[in-house]
Amino acid sequence: MRVSTTIWLGLLLVCAVVLAGIAWTQLNGPAEEKPVMWRIATAEVQGLELRHRSGVERQFTRTADGWSGGDPARVNAALLLLAAPEAMRRLPETSADPSAYGFGQPALMIVVTQSTRPASVIEVGDATPDGSNRYVRQAGGDAIFLVPRSWFDALMLLLPDAADTGR
Repeated sequence: MRVSTTIWLGLLLVCAVVLAGIAWTQLNGPAEEKPVMWRIATAEVQGLELRHRSGVERQFTRTADGWSGGDPARVNAALLLLAAPEAMRRLPETSADPSAYGFGQPALMIVVTQSTRPASVIEVGDATPDGSNRYVRQAGGDAIFLVPRSWFDALMLLLPDAADTGR
């Protein structure tokens, strides 16, 4: 085989690989990023309060020794869950009544007090009809997100006395 033929075959092979890569990218597309609902700097958190719709409440306050009010490891784990949670998806903007998602009487209210910012209030609404997710929003906000039920269940470990009916 002549050298020029080998070069042309090599260039043809490179073009075929590049075109195959472009086609594969177009068909599969980039991975869809999950929306981040909010960001909380865990180092600035001074207090955490959880209020369940059953009336069970717990408050945790940062002290020089860790956290008062509960197991420091569980509180720190909860803060990591709250720092920058990714939602499964954001619901489309609708004019639907927020109480349809359980925000009339949220299953869980979370108040995060920070040293340099106003407190963040997070509402966890009802479970989705299939029970695999929960509706979540910042108090008074219009954006409603879906989070995995496991996210909610992990936060509920801080409220062992609160029974959740799944509604």
